[in-house]
Amino acid sequence: MKKTYVIMTAIVLISLAFSFCSKSSSGPTPDFKYLGNWLGQTQYADTIAVTISNVSNKEKITTIKLYYPNIDGTPGYQEIEYTDSDGIAEIINDAYNFTKLGAEPGSQVNIQGIFQSTTQLAGTFMAYTATDTVQGTYTATKQ
Repeated sequence: MKKTYVIMTAIVLISLAFSFCSKSSSGPTPDFKYLGNWLGQTQYADTIAVTISNVSNKEKITTIKLYYPNIDGTPGYQEIEYTDSDGIAEIINDAYNFTKLGAEPGSQVNIQGIFQSTTQLAGTFMAYTATDTVQGTYTATKQ
């Protein structure tokens, strides 16, 4: 009887050890709703393109390309493209918001986005210097 008890206890302990080893410690699999390429237009009828990737188990923007009118009001447009395989901004609560250096010297660009659904994105952008600002809206769809 004692021998059977020892064997059963050993089996239970070994089973528990294997069950703990086989489980992933990273937690539940994230629900990635927005991964992929998004393409759209600004209110100025210019292109915006966004790529969202899985970076360390988080949905992050890894590339964004945007055209916007010159900040100083002169004719023409600026093009910005930010690419970072580690992510430019994380998608949190179906939205993102980040500020980076702009295309013109001394400028910055703030881009915000809110996912209206798993296929529709809407947002705003503002490019600015100490003295001038240009802002606009955009929409994009998942490709």
